[in-house]
Parts: sequence; structure tokens; C-alpha cells
Amino acid sequence: MSNCIMSSKSTTETALGKLQTIVRQPSPPGERAVRQRNVPDDLATDAIKGLGLDRQEHEAFEKAKAVVLTELRFEHLDDKEVDKAVWRFTCQAALNRKTDHVPAFVNEHARPVRKTTCFIPVEYLKVIEKHDVGDVRLLPTDAAEVPEAQHWFKLDPPVGCVAAVAVSGTNYKLMADRGRESAEHAIRCLRVAMRAHHLIQHRQLRFQLGESYAFSENLTGWATGPGTAWDITYTGDIVEVATTQPVFSLSSKPRNHFERKANLALKWIDRGMMATEPVVALLYYFFALEALLGDTSAKLKAPMLAQRRAMLATAVGEGFKHPTETYFLYEQVRSAAVHGSDAPDISEDLAHEVGFDVRRALKQYLQFGGVQNFTKQSQLVMALDEHPQHPELIEWLRQNGGPVWIDYIDSLSDRSLARLSRKPR
Repeated sequence: MSNCIMSSKSTTETALGKLQTIVRQPSPPGERAVRQRNVPDDLATDAIKGLGLDRQEHEAFEKAKAVVLTELRFEHLDDKEVDKAVWRFTCQAALNRKTDHVPAFVNEHARPVRKTTCFIPVEYLKVIEKHDVGDVRLLPTDAAEVPEAQHWFKLDPPVGCVAAVAVSGTNYKLMADRGRESAEHAIRCLRVAMRAHHLIQHRQLRFQLGESYAFSENLTGWATGPGTAWDITYTGDIVEVATTQPVFSLSSKPRNHFERKANLALKWIDRGMMATEPVVALLYYFFALEALLGDTSAKLKAPMLAQRRAMLATAVGEGFKHPTETYFLYEQVRSAAVHGSDAPDISEDLAHEVGFDVRRALKQYLQFGGVQNFTKQSQLVMALDEHPQHPELIEWLRQNGGPVWIDYIDSLSDRSLARLSRKPR
């Protein structure tokens, strides 16, 4: 979660005030409610049990919730609590139109912002004196200001120092998350900067933050890091499922180009599964998809990969997979990262979803190629591009895919488009 900064004029008061004004205005003629909800019991009357929001009111309601969640004084509220509080405010504003309900909302839900220090152990990096790295201070484990080891907060090896970060907020977990984000940046800078020393080896730069944290108030906490491994026993139905997967038959020494591409995709998928950052995992998954379905001569890789991914699912009888999500993920994340732009934030759940689909694509690649006895990846690509159902996909994309797909189809040469749209005889 990014740091939340309060301006001199509270954005929460502004957003709530706008919401209050909008719900008190009559809806435009013919405007229908886009959302209906029950009025809280203590506010409901015999005549009014529910409230409907038109489009403008609903947008103001959602905007107000989002703004409340960005301010530190309200971050102690979770998503459900914010939704409940803002909905109650909306009902109050609509039912009692003579009162300004904004001050009461702030008085009830805002908490004073605490300023404190978050201490995070650093593993495999030792310091013998204090060092400032940007906004983070690295402290020896025996420094006076470091909290005593207790509960989850451990200072035993491999911990070699402690990162101290100034944080503010009303939710210790979110404060710790922001402190960890700052500490991660400092550690990242330190790794790169230290590598300039000619006597340092790259294996000495694998120091990392520990999973625990503590605050000046002697409060401690712990969170499982993304790189934490859990035990698993390879037995029973796990063995049965694994051994029936097509990937299980891949040899470490591929027999042909088709299998070499499958092995390359396998390596990228494995790296994606082991990656601890969602955006990095997503990049690896797209590299795997390119190995399976890519074309070095293609100028517009994103839509090409998306349409081939859709056809691969159809070719093995698993139904049509809508290609739009693949297209936009590729454009926004893979292309942005490779070409030096900021990639959008990617959730861990989204990375897992893409990973699942790319693993399924590898399975379908091996299934389809096995049935057709392909020895080259290019044979599979051509079979997808000339699939009997491909004209239907092209036409559907032209009619329903929107401008990005129309531009892509129009960019194809007459020969390519004729090949992709050719009806089977």
C-alpha cells in the first residue's frame, strides 16, 4: 500500500460534502437507480426502508469510500467498515437534509495519527555502527533503541542488523507495511551501490528483510513473506494428478524444436512460480506464452498472442477463451516493463490467475502438438492461425472487440488477413 498523504484541505471532507450535495438533488428525468440498499434500521421509517442511488450518486458514493481509505486517520477502518460508515452517511444526508453530517462522520470515525518507529530485522547484513540509507537507519542488533527480542521479533542469526523506519498512521499493520516498503527500497539501493566495490561478490548481496517487525511501543508483529516456503508431501492423489499431466513426460533433452520451446516455456513458468513479486512473475509468464505461441516476425505481439491463446483453447476442445484480458495485461505490464515504463501494480491473485492460464496453455500446447505429431513450434502456430474456427474469431473481434482489435485487424496485410479469415473447404 502506498504512503497516504493528507493535504491541508481534507479530501475526505470534500468528497463527503460532494456526496451529501448530490444525494439531496433530484435525479435527472428518466434516470434509474443503479443500486438499491436497505436503510440502517435505526434510520428507517415505515415509509422508507431502502434507498436507491442513480449513476451520479453511486459514483460519488464510491469516490467517497475510496477517498476515506486513503487518509491515515481513517485507515483503522477496513473496507467493510468504510462501506458501512459511508452508506450510513449517505442515508443520513438523504433523509435529514437540513443537517451537515460531514463533521459528525469525522468526529465518529477519525483517530489521531500516531508517529512512531517501525523496526524490521535484516538477515545476512551486519553493521557495527549506525548508518543512514535514505530515510532508513540501519542499527546494530544491540543498539539501545532496538526493542528487545520477544514473541515474533527475533534478533538471532541470520539477523545481522535492524532497519528503523519512521511511520505514521492509525493501523499498525498498514504502518508496518509502509515501513517495510521504505526498508525494501533502502535495501534495494544498498545492494546495487555495494556492488561497485571490487571485493564484494554477488552472493554477499542477498541480504533481505526478516518477516517480523516491532514498534517503539514494544508492539510486535509478523507476516509471512512472499518467498516463504511451506512443507508438502508428494504422495497419494498428488502423485496421481501430477503424473497424468502432459508436462510430466517432458524430457530434459528435447528431441526437436517443438519440445525445446515447451522446455523453454517450462523454465519461464517455473521462474514465475518462484518469483516473489507479482509483476516479475507476470513477466516470466508472458515470456513462457511467447515461447509457446510467439512469432519473431510479428510486429504487434500482444493481440497476436491473445488471439492464438484463444484459438489454442478452442483447438483442444476446451472452449473459447476471451482474448481481451491477455491483450491488455501484455500491453500494460510486459511492454511497459521491457520498454522502460512504469508497470502498473499487479495483485498476487492476478499473477496467480495468469500463471494458472499459462500452465494450462503449456498443457494444451503439448496435447494439441502431440495429437498432430508436430516437431516444430511454427507448425502449431500455423495450425492455430489456419484453424477452421479462426474466421469466426476474427469476425467476432471486429464486431465486438473494440477499437484496439479493429486497428490490429486493419494493420494486417491483405495476405495475412486472407489467410486468417479463410474458410475451410
